[in-house]
Amino acid sequence: VFANLATQREKDVDFDLKKAVSLDGDSGPYIQYSHARCASIARKAGEKITSIEGIDLRKLCHGAEWELAKKLIELPEIVVRAADNSEPHVVAHYLLSLAGEFSRWYTTGNGDPALRVLVDDVPTRRARLALVAAVQAAFATGLGLLGIAAPEQM
Repeated sequence: VFANLATQREKDVDFDLKKAVSLDGDSGPYIQYSHARCASIARKAGEKITSIEGIDLRKLCHGAEWELAKKLIELPEIVVRAADNSEPHVVAHYLLSLAGEFSRWYTTGNGDPALRVLVDDVPTRRARLALVAAVQAAFATGLGLLGIAAPEQM
């Protein structure tokens, strides 16, 4: 489904089953995996953030965190544009871009432990968990609009 929706309706579709089911690159399973990864982070933290009330978002001070937050702000405009023009590929491409931003941010912690989501500093940890929860919600919304499941585990 994602492979079909990710293509502009005026263009020919070259369906490639191997690409359509791949967890890497521009595929629906990659977006689903990104959603499941967010859920996994929350499970590992033992805390699910459902509101930003009481969370110090000023703790999000790394450039990659702000790039990801800025990408989240685009979702309402993307949904309106896709609906107004009957172009679901706009949502699909947004989700791919969001997954790329999320992956870039998340993997910064591999090089610097202070940039990991699950750090010892509780206010920073909670702010980063709130960002993960917002990303997970955006994935769930976008996948839902495309009629695709957003699994908690893969």
